[in-house]
Amino acid sequence: MCGRYSLTTPAEALARLFGLELAFDLLPRYNIAPSQDILAVRKSTRGGKEFVMLRWGLTPSWATPESHPGLISSPPINTRAETLDTKPSFRDAFRKRRCLVPADGYYEWQKSPTRKRACRIRRQGDEPFAFAAIWEAREAPARGRSESCAIITSSATGLLADIHGRMPVIIRPDNYDAWLSGPEDYQFGPKHILRDSVPHDLEAYPVNHYVNDVRIDDPRCIEPSGDSPATLV
Repeated sequence: MCGRYSLTTPAEALARLFGLELAFDLLPRYNIAPSQDILAVRKSTRGGKEFVMLRWGLTPSWATPESHPGLISSPPINTRAETLDTKPSFRDAFRKRRCLVPADGYYEWQKSPTRKRACRIRRQGDEPFAFAAIWEAREAPARGRSESCAIITSSATGLLADIHGRMPVIIRPDNYDAWLSGPEDYQFGPKHILRDSVPHDLEAYPVNHYVNDVRIDDPRCIEPSGDSPATLV
C-alpha cells in the first residue's frame, strides 16, 4: 500500500515536470498522511491540465452515512490496479476521473522478526515523480462540495517486494497526458499504462522513527537512520 509520502520538490521543478504553472504556494512536506489535502494534477474542464488540492481518501459521490458508513468514516486511500475497473467504489472514477499525485518519495514499513522498520523509497537524486490516482467529487448537505482521491497500487517488484508486497503505481512522464485523458480516450489503454510504470532508478533506505508520528512533518522524517546504506531496487 501507500500510506505516507513526501513532496519537497520546489514549485518550479514541478511546473517543468508537468508543463503547468503552480498558481498557489506550496510548502515542503516530509510526512504527508491520509485525510490531508494533497497536490494533484488532473485534466481541466477547459481541456488542459490543472493543479488542484484533493482530500486523500476517496469517497464516491453516491455514498451516504446511512448507506455506506465505512466509506464516509474511513474512505480508502489506495485502490488496487488489478480490480479498480470492476469495483463499484472505483470503476466510474477510473473511467472518467484519473489524476496524478506528485511526490519525491514514499514510505513503507518493512517487517522483521523484532519490529517494523520504516523505509523511504525514492528516485536517485530525489527526482520528483507522480503516482497514478483517481478522484471523486461529492456534494454533502452540510459541507457542500468536496473532492477526494485514492492512489493506485500494484504488486511490488524486485527488491521492493522484500520491503512490502504492494507499491504505488508510478506513471512515466511520457504517459502523463494519456493517463489524464478523458473518458473518450478510455479505450486506448489506461490499464496498459498502469502495467508499464515501474521506474528503473528507485532506491530505498531506512529512516528514523519520526515518520511514524503524523504530527511530525519536517526534514527529520527523510533522514537516513544509519541502519544501512541505500539499496537500489
